[in-house]
Amino acid sequence: MRLYIIRHGETAWNRERRLQGQTDIPLNAFGEKLAEETGRGLSEVPFDLCIASPLTRTRQTALQVLRENRAFLNRKGRAELSDFCSAEDFRREAAEELAAGKDPWDLGFPLLTDKRIIEIDFGIWEGLGCGPKNMEIPEESFREFFQDPEKVQMPKGGETAAQVKKRTGAFLQELSQDPLLRDKTILIASHGFAVRAMLNPFYEHPEDFWQGHPPYNCAVNLLETDGQGRLRLTDRDRLYYDPSLAANFYGGTE
Repeated sequence: MRLYIIRHGETAWNRERRLQGQTDIPLNAFGEKLAEETGRGLSEVPFDLCIASPLTRTRQTALQVLRENRAFLNRKGRAELSDFCSAEDFRREAAEELAAGKDPWDLGFPLLTDKRIIEIDFGIWEGLGCGPKNMEIPEESFREFFQDPEKVQMPKGGETAAQVKKRTGAFLQELSQDPLLRDKTILIASHGFAVRAMLNPFYEHPEDFWQGHPPYNCAVNLLETDGQGRLRLTDRDRLYYDPSLAANFYGGTE
């Protein structure tokens, strides 16, 4: 099993330095360009299926990547956001196909959504400015969030880091134990905080939640199973576009 885990492309709220969390903000034109260039870099990866967060920006990112992908185009052609179905529906349909003695992969190239890899819920912080010119969050709390989010007091209605780690961890565990997916190559489109939470157990220093900074837009991480079927991180935060375009909106441009 190989899991290519990508953060979504840039959005207007990224550019404006606003916390978007689970607010459904689409990609801007630059975000679409980053996803397209990333897709070219991944064009020869033989993807078998795609799983995205339910939000528009992750589904857009996934489709931009896949439209440059040879394996996807050979099986599916052009797809739309409406072609995504829930992972639960796919598993039910696949089980029915197997029970009937059929190959579930004959259903086409699966485009799935899974709510467990949606971004952290910022509660009452959603939509608030977080840049030096539009800071609307208590600065001490904001600094703490980007120093050690596992200890910060989250705002009313928000999730904790532990909650996001639990749901993204359950998602990965289910994938790794699914015999239907054992030999598959999967594109997973998620979000900055959710990606760091998902990969936290695989980092050499998991106590550093952010690993220096949030993953840049369209950064790609790769998890692969070893000889014992255990997932391991073999590539991290790879960019398939000009690195000078990578903006860390929580700490300037690198």
